[in-house]
Amino acid sequence: MPQEAALDIILKLIADNLGYEVKIAPLPPGGGISIQIQSGRNDGSTLDKQRQNRTLTMLFLAKNRDQQSAYTRLCSIGNLLSKTADFPTSDDVQILSAAVSTETGLIDKVGDQWIYSMVIDVKIAF
Repeated sequence: MPQEAALDIILKLIADNLGYEVKIAPLPPGGGISIQIQSGRNDGSTLDKQRQNRTLTMLFLAKNRDQQSAYTRLCSIGNLLSKTADFPTSDDVQILSAAVSTETGLIDKVGDQWIYSMVIDVKIAF
């Protein structure tokens, strides 16, 4: 599935360039980074319906005891994805671009852990 392939490319790019493990799951109790796929949108298709264009909306969450670490990790992810001009490709999908649509912001402090969020829109074609 193209959407799943795009997500795999994004997660591998983050791991390879920043060393962060991002989980497709709720935030772990002990802290970490997770991603949730939000409602995206269909950006249309070619007249012959040979190519579909979509925008995937990805919600990144970071949880850490150190407030600056949670914030910095999400900013690093946003900067990496926004600056990447040539994304890796797969047979299933081409990532056209990624842009931060909601900057890193504080959600809450739960116990002794800070939680931050950031939304990135990823445009794909398949």
